[in-house]
Amino acid sequence: MPDADLSSLLKDQITQPVQFTQALNIALQETELFIEIGPGQVLTGLVRKMSDVPVVALDAASPSLQGLLSAIGAAYVVGAAVKREVLFADRFTRPFSLDWQAQFFVNPCELAPQSNETLTVSPVDEIHPVDTSEVLEEVSETKEFDVRRGLRCTVAKRVDLPISAIQNNHHLLSDLHLNSITVGQVVTEIGRQFGLKAPADPTAYADATIEQIAQAIEERIATGETESTPALPAGIDAWVRPFFHGDDFSIVSCISAKIFPIAPVGT
Repeated sequence: MPDADLSSLLKDQITQPVQFTQALNIALQETELFIEIGPGQVLTGLVRKMSDVPVVALDAASPSLQGLLSAIGAAYVVGAAVKREVLFADRFTRPFSLDWQAQFFVNPCELAPQSNETLTVSPVDEIHPVDTSEVLEEVSETKEFDVRRGLRCTVAKRVDLPISAIQNNHHLLSDLHLNSITVGQVVTEIGRQFGLKAPADPTAYADATIEQIAQAIEERIATGETESTPALPAGIDAWVRPFFHGDDFSIVSCISAKIFPIAPVGT
């Protein structure tokens, strides 16, 4: 309206009530799609409550192109002439065919030819854990038994396997999956049958084989070590021994055939 009085129009826009409902009812008579131009979606919500005609908001203030693309798609659906080349100009696109059919991975086993033969599976005998009571009784009563058999029996009880499944070359950690604490308990349990005290460092046997542990126990038995053998302080080697010398009751140590007084304790 080139001859319109802009001052009067602006005055009426501010002072007169908005006749949104009346305008919407008139537009509904010949409108297939409403597109709200501008920021926000306030009018879109009002139209959706008052009619069943599709409505899309451009939401121009949004950083996303969702509103624009939704409006273009809706316009294309109702038959509007959409210039797609303008939308994708100077933009990277990857063309695709609308007739393309998706293909999914197939398990090759499902493509194998079907056989009419029936597969018969023979039952497997159940493996029951070995009863270790007789072996442990042999250990406690006679003290004369194969250390390796005792170890295998004790380990079999721990891992719930038959004793025939435990071999002397099995590593307790890497093969039988016993942790270092359990290994220490096994070594201590067998050693006590011979009156041996618990090893100073049980974790040293963590990944040893049954044969290696058996040899270590046999060496301790051969040296005459028992639970009553006094333990040396940490850091003192086996060739250092405290003893009494002379009438002054001094404690000395014998090191490399030389006698060095450590601390006189009186007469």
